Order: sequence, then structure tokens, then C-alpha cells
Amino acid sequence: MTPCVSFEIQELLDVIKVVVLLDLSKGAKVRKLLLKRRIDKVCTGYACIEMSDLETTLREMASEGLIFDEGSEVQLTEQGFKLGKEWVSLLLKKEPILEVVAGLVDGLVTGLVVVLSAFVAGLALKAATFAAFLTLTAVAITNFSSFLLGGITEDLVDKQI
Repeated sequence: MTPCVSFEIQELLDVIKVVVLLDLSKGAKVRKLLLKRRIDKVCTGYACIEMSDLETTLREMASEGLIFDEGSEVQLTEQGFKLGKEWVSLLLKKEPILEVVAGLVDGLVTGLVVVLSAFVAGLALKAATFAAFLTLTAVAITNFSSFLLGGITEDLVDKQI
């Protein structure tokens, strides 16, 4: 069994590696010059990527078994494809992990506030339960609409770029 390669993003070469994984996760072979242009497009205004930086990153990725380096073209290996799909899921919101966690935290905090408020105000059990249910429903609707509208607006922006 091949071990899973993971890494932290700490320097420019790591950013290049993530962009390469994202770009190549579609499965096709890509020429290095085209890959360089795509990375330049992503990093416009933030960093200048030299071809030597890309070559260094590609050699490192090939040694890790993430890509096949075929001279002027590169392609992901099976392991690279799996890692690329994980990055796509994490960064491009294919799996809304952060939204689910944020929603749970919002609900827990709101529930605690309602319970403490009901305790301090001396509300009866039925009134406190109703207030908690009403508040949690409002939080759930707000989180859902925020997630839904956020996804729609992000999709519209992606189409314009």
C-alpha cells in the first residue's frame, strides 16, 4: 500500500504544488509552459513565479510519486490524483466541512445563551423550550441561507473570471 503524502503550505513552492494538484486533477496531460501560464494567472499581483520554481516543484512532486514528468508535459499519478481531489474538495467547497462546523458552533453558542438567559430570567420550562426552539430555528435558517447564497455568488464570480 502506498503511503499518503501530506504537507503543510509554508512557502511558495508549496503553493505551486497545490495549484499544480488542483490544475492537473482533471486528469489530462499538460505542457509545462501552459501550466506556468495558469499559475501566473492564479498568482497575478501576489507573487512572481519563475520557471525554475515550477521545475523545482515538479521534480519534488515527481520524487514523491505525485506526477509523471515526461519532459515538456506532466500528468498526475494515481496517488497525485487522489491528493488533488482532496485539495479540490477542501478548497473548492465540494464538501462544506467548514460550513457544517461553523453551523454547529453557532447552534451550540446560541443554545447556551438561550439556556443561560432562561435560567437567569426564571422562565418556566415550556417558555424556555419554546424560546430555545425559536432561536435555534432562526440560527439554522440564517446559516442555511448564508451557505446557499454564498455558494451561488461564488459560482457567479467563478463564471465571470
